[in-house]
Amino acid sequence: MTNKKKKKQKKSGGMMRIGLLYLACLILAVVFKGSFIFFLVGMLPSIVAYIADTTKQKEIYRCVLACNIAGMLPYAKKVFSVSLDESLRIIIDPSMWFVIYTFAGGGWLLIWLMPYMAELVTEFGQNARIAKLEAIQKQLVNEWGAEIQRKVELLP
Repeated sequence: MTNKKKKKQKKSGGMMRIGLLYLACLILAVVFKGSFIFFLVGMLPSIVAYIADTTKQKEIYRCVLACNIAGMLPYAKKVFSVSLDESLRIIIDPSMWFVIYTFAGGGWLLIWLMPYMAELVTEFGQNARIAKLEAIQKQLVNEWGAEIQRKVELLP
């Protein structure tokens, strides 16, 4: 199969997915009304993360999605279990949106913070290993004498 045919099939498959997604959203909006509005607006940070994440594995999206869902869970039961009018009253509560978006922001904070934390942990581990090796070297020099110690110049 030629490269052009593969691209055309991939593009048509993507359009089919988008069409099915729109259809599913339309059906859910008609059937669930207030609950769907809550779900769609609550998941906006995850949708943005999905669009912004250009990596193949979508790690950023997954992290934001997990935090976003954690923020939505306490309110989801309330919204999905009551009538449309009551769910709309719940949905307009600003403190609920603050909690949901703060949790999603926590996902973005994790993404920003974790490289620095990994560097810090790695540095502590390396420093501990250096201290251990220096202690072993000191012990060997004490046992065998200074003539076994040789200075090695490291490249900068």
